[in-house]
Amino acid sequence: FDFSKQTQRKVPVKAMADIQFRKQYGFIGETLVSPKYVTISGPYEDVANIEYWETDTIRGKDVFTDLRTVAYLNKNQKANINVYPTSVEVLMPVGELTEKIIELPLKVENNTHFKYVRTMPSKVAITVLMSVKDYNNYTARDFEAVVDINDWEGAKVKYLPVILTKVPDFCSILRVEPQNVDFFVRK
Repeated sequence: FDFSKQTQRKVPVKAMADIQFRKQYGFIGETLVSPKYVTISGPYEDVANIEYWETDTIRGKDVFTDLRTVAYLNKNQKANINVYPTSVEVLMPVGELTEKIIELPLKVENNTHFKYVRTMPSKVAITVLMSVKDYNNYTARDFEAVVDINDWEGAKVKYLPVILTKVPDFCSILRVEPQNVDFFVRK
């Protein structure tokens, strides 16, 4: 007999995947799971520590179209916990990817002690891998490149590294040119 206090609650489902894509293809959107939440029940001390519940791993090779499947929920996470429902529908949006070069103005962060900081060059070019269908939707406004003047004040570095602080979901940065910039400071 199990005399521990029983409880139940809803937790989000996390779709696990091991996908190999055809060349120039990849995920182009948020993975959709239906239902998004499952009800777990069991001993209070076990249920209280569970933040999400994983599906069994969804596998695919040479994938180039959306993946739509029914995935069973992983039973190996805890033996004494019941899960309902036992499966979910999963949709993983897949599409063709392409490269886009975007020129970004550089912003200077943490400039509190100086009248003027100028970077050389004042812009960087980033090469982004993105969905073909989103190619015309993304512009320089969707990305942000900065240099931190504290890097120079603290470590007295000769060049400032370029840091990307804003990148949209499902876009990956392939290159930033230049990666480091020269600068002038006026007190």
